[in-house]
Amino acid sequence: MKNTLLLSLSLFVCITCFAQQQVVIIRKQNVVKRFEPGDLIRYSLSDRKQFRLERIVELTDTTIITNNDTVPYYKIMLVDIGAQRKITIREIGFNAILAGLLLPLADMINVGIVQDEKYEFSRGVGITSATLITVGALMYILDRPYFKLGHRNRIRIVDRDSPLFFRSKPVHRMFDVPSN
Repeated sequence: MKNTLLLSLSLFVCITCFAQQQVVIIRKQNVVKRFEPGDLIRYSLSDRKQFRLERIVELTDTTIITNNDTVPYYKIMLVDIGAQRKITIREIGFNAILAGLLLPLADMINVGIVQDEKYEFSRGVGITSATLITVGALMYILDRPYFKLGHRNRIRIVDRDSPLFFRSKPVHRMFDVPSN
């Protein structure tokens, strides 16, 4: 009796150790972002962009258990996927707006101080500045740092056996022989 209880307990511990899961955000059959227990996830339960930032404690078949709440997958509407790219379109838009604002000032310094002439506002500088500000504002507004879940965008839980599962650290099994 003792041996069977000990054996079943040890098998249960081994099975739960190998039952790793990941939350995978999929867009058009491509994995965009993945989350594991211990990662921070920023999500919203509505379309109103009221985001929550929480740490994932555990993943089950139907819920994400965080440090503050238990959230069913189907209730998540928006997921922040920021910091995926090194530079975002939103940052380029902000820099274009800044360049559009600084261009007339730089032209005034160039003409007035460096060339020591009387400054007259140039039509070309005005057009370029307005274009930079307009395009930058559009880029800043249109690039969303969040991911709206819906028709082609899905959130899935994947197990260790799934082809979508990505192992960040190699798993050393007890009976593997290291190759030299």
